[in-house]
Amino acid sequence: ILDHSNVYRLLYCLQIVEEFSYDRERERNNPPDFGKFPVIEFTNSEWVGKFLQSNGLKHLVSIILSSSSLEIKGLHSLMAISLVLKLICYFQTETPLEQLYGRSANTLLREKSLKLVLT
Repeated sequence: ILDHSNVYRLLYCLQIVEEFSYDRERERNNPPDFGKFPVIEFTNSEWVGKFLQSNGLKHLVSIILSSSSLEIKGLHSLMAISLVLKLICYFQTETPLEQLYGRSANTLLREKSLKLVLT
């Protein structure tokens, strides 16, 4: 569903995920503090649970780790990438990346960086 071959479709789908997940107005007025482990108040915890169980967070991470999706071609691709990162930050409060992948996010990024340098 989160097809990153079309930036407009991706951005639209990400906005739907964001809308189903949490109250953006409440977030604007009281943003989470990522300096300490934040507590995100998801508005539809059942939907969020299903999204996470169907590997939604893993798919968001794969978008960032995919070298083709990191190309910033304009405002919409920048908006999509920033929304992917925001959703990863929010969802990882429910399912930490270490639990999801069995290793830290830093390790994943180092492995991906190494692969990009070698290819």
